Amino acid sequence: MESIARATMFELGFAAPELQVPFCDPMDPRKVHRVDFLWVLPDGTLVIGELDGGEKYVSPTMNGGTPLVAIRGERRRESRLTLERPRIVRFSPEEVLDVGYFDRLLETFGVPRDHAPLINVPEEQPFSETVPVEAYGLL
Repeated sequence: MESIARATMFELGFAAPELQVPFCDPMDPRKVHRVDFLWVLPDGTLVIGELDGGEKYVSPTMNGGTPLVAIRGERRRESRLTLERPRIVRFSPEEVLDVGYFDRLLETFGVPRDHAPLINVPEEQPFSETVPVEAYGLL
C-alpha cells in the first residue's frame, strides 16, 4: 500500500518523500524507529507521513500478543518521534484512495508540491449531517 500512496502523492503533484527514514529513540539510542515517508521543508521543518494499515492490530504475529500491546507500542513510538517537533500526518489506505481527501490532508500538513497534479482532483464535498433513511434500515 505504501507504493500506492507514493504513486497517488506523485499524481497529486506532491514532492517525492524520503522513504523508511530512521530516527533514533531518545530513550534508547540503540533502538531505531523508521517512518514511512519524510519531507524536509525549506525552513527545516520535518513532515512525517505514516500509513496506518490495520493488520498490525489484529494479527497476533504483528501485534505483540494483543491489540492493546500494539496500540501502546505505537503511541510510545510516536511520542519519541515528536521530541523533534515534526508534523506527523497519519492516513489509512481508504484515505489514500479518496484522492480529494488525501490531497487536502497532505496540503493541510504542509507537504510540498513540486509539480502540477497529473489527475483531476475532486472538489471538496460539503459536509452534511443529514443521514439517509436507508442507513437506519427502515426502507
